[in-house]
Amino acid sequence: VNTGPPTVTTQIDPANLPTSASLFSVDRQPKIGYVNQFQVGYQWQFARDWSLDVGYVGNRSQNLLTTVNIGNGGTAAARNVAGAYLGNVLLYTNAASSSYNGLQTQLQKRLSRNIQGQISYTYSRTTDNGVGLIGSLGDSRSGGRSGYVNPFDINVDNGRSSLDIPNLFSADAIIDLPFGKGQTYLNGGGAADRLVSGWQVNIIQTARSGFPFSVLCNCNLGRPSVIGDPFANVPAGRYMNAAAFSTTQGITTLPANAAGTVIRYGNEQRNAFTGPAIWNTDLSVLKYIPIKENVRFQIGMEFFNLWNHSK
Repeated sequence: VNTGPPTVTTQIDPANLPTSASLFSVDRQPKIGYVNQFQVGYQWQFARDWSLDVGYVGNRSQNLLTTVNIGNGGTAAARNVAGAYLGNVLLYTNAASSSYNGLQTQLQKRLSRNIQGQISYTYSRTTDNGVGLIGSLGDSRSGGRSGYVNPFDINVDNGRSSLDIPNLFSADAIIDLPFGKGQTYLNGGGAADRLVSGWQVNIIQTARSGFPFSVLCNCNLGRPSVIGDPFANVPAGRYMNAAAFSTTQGITTLPANAAGTVIRYGNEQRNAFTGPAIWNTDLSVLKYIPIKENVRFQIGMEFFNLWNHSK
């Protein structure tokens, strides 16, 4: 704003587009995206203070936004007025779809005997055929404006979503320690009661599957072929064995597109692998000191990421 608009030294004439121009296009007949959601659940109180919830949750999404390469490296559908094929053109279109299926469970304990808390676990699967916007987290290729490995059939990229988290666990508890007046232990009162009573421990534990990812290659394939077990005979200091991948075996080669570009890709599925699991523990230790009948003073310590690990 302070410097004003940028200076444009080279004007582009829409009637004479250079083939090297990087362009964007929007679907002239866009579809409206929609989501169908459904669920069924069962709740069971099997004891006075215990209850169990079990449910199935699903959704089906259609006409999601994605981008397709329609330049000469993709479908070669973009040409200038002179009929020359344009090199870098992205089409924004509502052509992708996704699905989610999840089993959600929760075990809950209401406050009794100084303890309350819950345990939740979700087992799910999220799939889609959309890599999202090219260059985004879901993009399956190694760079440029490439997008789908097969721009003529986006379902070749149908597989695990970049948002797929098969296992998700969380648990929390609030524990009033049974010491002091009115409790089970050290309840004799007196000066000692001020020291041992009013203590509370809170804990939150979370754990989840790692992020899905694809193995890419520095080549025009995007994803290579898997020809062995990537987790067998892994060299020291490496996460996977690179010898399990190939850029020459198991390659699908499509006929040349209208611009003469041959599109090739390996047999590795999108997001075929899962990174390390992620887990975290938070803990707090608190002491409540009564000031008046309805006023308490709190002191304590809180520990976030108690075990101090990076994943």
